[in-house]
Amino acid sequence: MNQKINIGKIGVKVDRLIKTEEGDILVKLNGKGAAEKLRKEMDTRMTGINMAIRRKECFFNITGLNPGVTKERLKSAIKMYTGIPTNEIDINTLRIGKHREQVATVAVRPSKAEELRRYSSIIIDWV
Repeated sequence: MNQKINIGKIGVKVDRLIKTEEGDILVKLNGKGAAEKLRKEMDTRMTGINMAIRRKECFFNITGLNPGVTKERLKSAIKMYTGIPTNEIDINTLRIGKHREQVATVAVRPSKAEELRRYSSIIIDWV
């Protein structure tokens, strides 16, 4: 059972509506929680449609890590310094870079990125 959805009635403001080359429809919404509202409405009124919600993220490269540093240890160190909860920190990659040091690519929400930018260095364990 597929029904029409009136976006104005559920209180969601659409910023952009784009059709991708693959035929998918990309909807950019304004407002906090707008994506969840739209998803809930689509779940109740439409069946058989695949949806994905992508959030805006800021990426940071953390260099100079010892090869033994794990993702969990890095998350806990970032939480200790910045106060950002570990469930809001995504470690995308943890790889060995030049000079046999690890490099981590970290993704956080833009609201938390400002907190992470304040620190020029984060000490993990002891030096």
